[in-house]
Amino acid sequence: MFNKIIFVAYINRSGSTFLVNNLSKSRDILVCPEAEILIDLFLNTPDKHFYPDKSFLNKLYKAIGTDHKLKYWGLKKEDIIHDITHERTCFDAFIKFINVYRKKVKPKANILVFKAERLIFFYNKIHPFSVKFNIKFIAVIRDCRAIFYSQNNTLIPETDHIMENNSFRMAKRWNTFMRLAIKFAKNNDFFTVSYESLIKDFNYYFKFVCDKLDVKPINTDNKGDLKYRMPASQLVMHKNMEKVPEIDKINSWYNGINSSHLYILELVSAKLLLERGYKLVNIKKNSFKIFKLLIFEYLSFLFLSINKIIKYRFGN
Repeated sequence: MFNKIIFVAYINRSGSTFLVNNLSKSRDILVCPEAEILIDLFLNTPDKHFYPDKSFLNKLYKAIGTDHKLKYWGLKKEDIIHDITHERTCFDAFIKFINVYRKKVKPKANILVFKAERLIFFYNKIHPFSVKFNIKFIAVIRDCRAIFYSQNNTLIPETDHIMENNSFRMAKRWNTFMRLAIKFAKNNDFFTVSYESLIKDFNYYFKFVCDKLDVKPINTDNKGDLKYRMPASQLVMHKNMEKVPEIDKINSWYNGINSSHLYILELVSAKLLLERGYKLVNIKKNSFKIFKLLIFEYLSFLFLSINKIIKYRFGN
């Protein structure tokens, strides 16, 4: 079983895969490939009494065979049912589920690293389990302008759609993430790490991460094992995970983002950007083009937000 559980929260294209791949270079650490479906199955209500009825098991077995990420874990339902059916809470069942994977791919590992973009929203629900489990949270922080630039130039493998093209939505999402990270960082089991700091002085800040996590020093000259367990479509997105960081690319967004998008990002996120030590470009421009884009992106953001609320309520 695991002596320590590390949850990594982030916004996509923040460098989280680069970080956890380096953690996977330790023989003691199992880094799980992404599988957000496990949040829906186990972590939405981690303290809920675990009752694996026929409906739940059908969902789990279907996810194991068809989910575009979880199916690459190579698990079999007959291995899982014996391990998780007698657990008390959904969180206990989640840990047992991951333990099945550990025994399959890295049986000597005693530290679990699980990453998912939505994890920061479940901190308050998971935090109470620190009494039973040794749990740590990391939030990987990156400049929202760099994130938007990267997402706007990244295709989602499963859909071939651009990851993000709405700068207003990105800024709002980043603001929410940052406010939660700042709030939770007041607790001893939660800390943040800057992507920019990792890139500028990797050896120093990676040691800082290991010290915070209370894990043994890791030889980063080794090869990480995460990439060998990721689907090919994800490897395309994370092709630089094993490469030496290129410091010159930290601010490549500066000349790459459309000026209207840049204006909106700074308009919405200026306060938090400055609090985190990022400098503003301060585009002195308030043209009709920018105003039109801002209105369009805001209405798009509003429509999707209302749509999610309606789906949630009808779903319940």
